[in-house]
Amino acid sequence: MTHNNQIKPVDEIRETIKSFLQYLDGNIPLGKIKDDSDKESADTSSDLIENALHNCLKDDEETAAKAFEGLFSDGSTFPDEFNTLEINLKTLQSRTRDDNVLMSYNKIFLLLKLIKEIKLSLALDPIPTNLGEFDLYEEDHSDRDDLTFYNSADDSEENYYVYDGDDKKNSFVFMRISSSGRLEINDTERTAPRTPILLYTILLICRRSEPIRQGKWLVSNITDPKNRLSYVKYHMLLKGYYLNKLAPSITNKHPNIEKILDSSKDYAQFHELFEIMSEINSRKTLLDKFMSCYHALENYMLRTKIVAIISNNDGHLFGVRQFKHLGLQVEEKELDHLKKLFRTSSDRIVSGENQNLRDSIEKKFQSFRCGLGDPDQKNIRKFIEKTSSDGKVPNINFRNDTNDTDFYESLPKIIYQIRCSIVHNKATEYHLSSREMADPIKKKFIEELCIPCMEILAFGLPASTQGQDNRDKHPLKYTRESIPLY
Repeated sequence: MTHNNQIKPVDEIRETIKSFLQYLDGNIPLGKIKDDSDKESADTSSDLIENALHNCLKDDEETAAKAFEGLFSDGSTFPDEFNTLEINLKTLQSRTRDDNVLMSYNKIFLLLKLIKEIKLSLALDPIPTNLGEFDLYEEDHSDRDDLTFYNSADDSEENYYVYDGDDKKNSFVFMRISSSGRLEINDTERTAPRTPILLYTILLICRRSEPIRQGKWLVSNITDPKNRLSYVKYHMLLKGYYLNKLAPSITNKHPNIEKILDSSKDYAQFHELFEIMSEINSRKTLLDKFMSCYHALENYMLRTKIVAIISNNDGHLFGVRQFKHLGLQVEEKELDHLKKLFRTSSDRIVSGENQNLRDSIEKKFQSFRCGLGDPDQKNIRKFIEKTSSDGKVPNINFRNDTNDTDFYESLPKIIYQIRCSIVHNKATEYHLSSREMADPIKKKFIEELCIPCMEILAFGLPASTQGQDNRDKHPLKYTRESIPLY
């Protein structure tokens, strides 16, 4: 975009705002204005315009020039008359239903908002010529390329960001205009706004004949849309923003497991497991909670192996042969470990209702599938297939017309596949991210079935019993504090 760089920005901004106000003065109905309660207002539109202009922006050129010179002088602040102008314009805006007039109001409000953000004395000098290649872009994007940035400080969506590069050609301005046509600037982080690129943004808005609509806007010198979006995304990620709304998790309580706690039993050796449980409860997002649950099961996988070897060697020296056996046990594939954990724990009582792990998980599955329609069942199968490295889907009956589900046997593989989809991000693999949690059926499957089943095992196994068997060999309890080596 080219423009006469010899014109001072202050003059161009002044003329633009004056022309907008003159347009509004000619397009607001005169006479008495009725508000929503159908009562006549005390002021006419022309009276309010007169007040809004403060007798300095309508006809009196000399006063208008003086007001703007004061606005842009060194060390000046945004003067009271412009704050009053904004207030009165908002009053007028509320009384019109004409979309074109409303957009004109919004444009003035946007200009006033950005004028407050710049170093005002910059507007007294001509714009640097190296900004001439920048333009104002209304971004048309797909969901995948959405310019949405969340602030890590408070999880709010960012509305406004200014990057002023050491090399000015690398600068950009990001703005998110709300449905009401406004730009809300968060106070969580001020982004070095007093820069030439922001002043040039104001001029680009002044020069734009079309309205500034709701949506995402960029000021940049990158003409290719994909390159422009990618460049801005990269900057925002380096600044600590994230791109996808995080799916929040809920903290599940386990009153049925609580009923099997026994004050006569010793849980002291589970102090490490309590820390893992605490991590599960502390997680605020769904995928983080899933991974913390998996970390608990991961701990149990190996601990059960060590407990079994120590128990079988009770009273004897722990020699090279036992260490080798332990090493061979640990070297198994992780999925095999997980399957064995579920298999060896299946008959453990984990509920005050005297239910074992298998029955508790099957009961949870029965409850989950009751509300599933055919489309949901198909989408869950597609999701499981995506996470599978071999593309195979376990033979799970999601229909609510039979008790034959095979869910318990299939659950370890499903959990392991989801875990791999979260932590692996190879080009050839399906990657499960927060963006995927916007899909309600994927979210429902993980939040309402997978995590609760994992928590039954994670929270229930330390307190579990073998029913009426007094010779219970607990899979997580060491039989001795140390092992004899000689």
